[in-house]
Amino acid sequence: AVGCGRDGARRNGKGDAAANQAAQQVALRLYEQLVSDNEGSGKAKLTLARLYENTGDLKKASALYTETLQANANSTAALRGLARIAEAEKRLPDAIGYWQQLGKAVRAGDAPWYESTYEIARLTQAMGKKKESCDQLQQLKPAMPGLSDADLRKKLDELYKQACG
Repeated sequence: AVGCGRDGARRNGKGDAAANQAAQQVALRLYEQLVSDNEGSGKAKLTLARLYENTGDLKKASALYTETLQANANSTAALRGLARIAEAEKRLPDAIGYWQQLGKAVRAGDAPWYESTYEIARLTQAMGKKKESCDQLQQLKPAMPGLSDADLRKKLDELYKQACG
């Protein structure tokens, strides 16, 4: 089932959106059966939640992410998912709250910590609080040498130019 989702994502990357959607629907049905058959493992529930999210069923995705979070308050996958859903639903303060919770659940200086800090600053700027976003990014700057993810470093630098430039 994971292969179906990955195959769909690969096809989508090549511009075959219809094949991506079909592959995601197959994976979705398989994971729904897997989760219902044996109450599903945490990983299966997270995969199903992500499939629901990718296919636009945000209510079902949110319910599974919330269930996962109730079982494990530090689930970074569930917190990311809930943050993405809150942003998609234009609930930016809620999205920031989930990213803040994720940032507290991981070790400062690790990749998810940088990711959460970036997302908080990006959403803060999206809410029209450019100075506050700039302040957040300036506090992050001294820690930047520890960031090994080149893509995230580039996104942080671009956001810094937008918010502080």
